[in-house]
Amino acid sequence: MKKTVLLLFVVVAAFVSSGAAKKAPDPCSNPQTTLEMRECEAKMLKEADASLNKVYKQLISLIGDKAQKDRLKAAEQAWLKYRDAHCAFMAGFYEGGTMEAQTYTACLREMTEKRTSELQEALNQMN
Repeated sequence: MKKTVLLLFVVVAAFVSSGAAKKAPDPCSNPQTTLEMRECEAKMLKEADASLNKVYKQLISLIGDKAQKDRLKAAEQAWLKYRDAHCAFMAGFYEGGTMEAQTYTACLREMTEKRTSELQEALNQMN
């Protein structure tokens, strides 16, 4: 039994070290189908949203003035409404088509990344 386990371990180790067990390539490095494009955009949007939330939390934690915090909160709420409405408009050019959802998600991601940069700039000014 011990020899079998040892042999199995050696075979697996050799397989892994040979590179035969390489991870599958990331489909987002070169998406080929509409489904892959949509999934990749959704993944990138999730990452962009996490970055935005991180910067927002850092910024709001540094603002001591309640009125200024309220202005930031109001600005974020207005920005979210604008972002969603604008992206719905942009996706509307493809309404009913296979690119509608991908266009909407890509727009959300792009605008979220830009907003993160704006908030990062404000954060830099505070430091």
